[in-house]
Amino acid sequence: MITARLMRMIDEGPGLDWREKARCRGFDAQIFFPEENGEFSRAKEACGACTSKEECLAEAIRGGIAYGVWGGLTPLDRRNLRKELAVRGATAAATV
Repeated sequence: MITARLMRMIDEGPGLDWREKARCRGFDAQIFFPEENGEFSRAKEACGACTSKEECLAEAIRGGIAYGVWGGLTPLDRRNLRKELAVRGATAAATV
């Protein structure tokens, strides 16, 4: 879900302190970057309870990160979110 907070972080950047609080810090990075056609469920589960999820997602969107699970979203999820953001941006620009 796109929130005003997420949009602000995408525009301004999430800062760096979110990484210190991220739940994934104690996890094996491999679960967030599985082999091609790998399983994302463990990563999504880990992200589910993370308090830094929006910041992490904003980092991935701003940086155009194409691999791994970020903010609980797979690469396909993020591509779909970018399309939705583009539509929202075009709609917002048309109303100005």
